[in-house]
Amino acid sequence: MRKEESIPQLTLRNILNRDFALGFFACFAFLATNTALYPTLPIYLEQLGSSPGV
Repeated sequence: MRKEESIPQLTLRNILNRDFALGFFACFAFLATNTALYPTLPIYLEQLGSSPGV
């Protein structure tokens, strides 16, 4: 007879696979690089000729 496992364990095992991990890290890398570039945005816009805002 097959050993029964609980539904949450089976669901978690099906979700946390290689594709999920790759997608998570790709999204994390994209968001991290965008967030890291926010402080440089005012410098870039000032070089383009915009006036400093309040």
